[in-house]
Amino acid sequence: MRQAVAHDHTYALSPPSSTSSFLSSVQTRDGPALAPSGAAHTSSVASFCIEAFMDDDSAIHFYILFPTYAHLMICYNFPGDAVHHIIYPGSSVDPSAKTRMKSQQAISPQHEFFLTLCRLMCGLMEQDLACRFQISQSTVSRIFTAWVNFLYYKFKEIPIWPIQTQVQSLIPEQFKLHYSSTHIIIDATEVFIQTPSDPHAQQLTFSSYKNHNTAKALAGITPSGAFSFITPLYGGSISDCKLFLNSGLLEILEEGDAVMADKGFNIADVLQRKGITLNIPPRKHADQLGDRELIETCRIASLRIHIERAFSRVKVLKILNNIPNNMAGLASEIFFVCAILTNFQPPLCMRNSQ
Repeated sequence: MRQAVAHDHTYALSPPSSTSSFLSSVQTRDGPALAPSGAAHTSSVASFCIEAFMDDDSAIHFYILFPTYAHLMICYNFPGDAVHHIIYPGSSVDPSAKTRMKSQQAISPQHEFFLTLCRLMCGLMEQDLACRFQISQSTVSRIFTAWVNFLYYKFKEIPIWPIQTQVQSLIPEQFKLHYSSTHIIIDATEVFIQTPSDPHAQQLTFSSYKNHNTAKALAGITPSGAFSFITPLYGGSISDCKLFLNSGLLEILEEGDAVMADKGFNIADVLQRKGITLNIPPRKHADQLGDRELIETCRIASLRIHIERAFSRVKVLKILNNIPNNMAGLASEIFFVCAILTNFQPPLCMRNSQ
């Protein structure tokens, strides 16, 4: 999303460890407790607000993805007082203007956070949210844009890329025998977008694999299943190999690391030059696999499935079902935020107890 490819569509064309440790890194930040907001704010949204679901984890998970209210609190608390200094679209960066803006806020920061998560998770329309929170549709739009950008930059501050020793200390048992040096499991994923009006953008975003206009990202998880690397969104026509080379992942991998991927990633040569191992399913010879190759394919498939499960978690957030043109400029930020939000869920692959 950093480089425009059309007048109405922008997708980039250039470039933790485990959930428990991810949560630990977030919890170390100081921040106010997520407490009920003032009466002036709660009176208008009392029937649909965070406080209404404090004791209902199933509703919390349905509306805003988090498994429990406690996990929600961790996410809300970590930015601290910064939630009171968010810059909204159309507002001035002048301090006095920000003060006036703060005094004119229709709902509290807690409710703005809740509104944003509801839009991400449930895909609620702006008009629907305006009715639920008793604010204007334009205010919903401004709140959502501001909070997505805010969460994007705050989540960027979280050190999700672990060093190899951290990965090793948390690696699940099923990786230890044959793939103990695995640092990251990578794959590309696509999300549907509205067809751009510009013909050039249509060409750049058309995915022959999906037979649809898409935006495409490369992402990776640790062996325990937490997202540790996420690229901006690119046009859906980009190949997996080009996406990898543009991603910047090669620059942060180190000698001795191992990468697990699908066989479509023909990147063994570039990795080998840096002393990095690529573990992919063996290719067929004479239209069939030998016994050893078949075993290797099954082993890798049983572990690589975790990246598919991770993407499935992300795509539960309905905002990604079909990104409209008017949200194209925010699409990479939305995808990144959605992916990091899933890191607040329990690990996909638990380390066996010793």
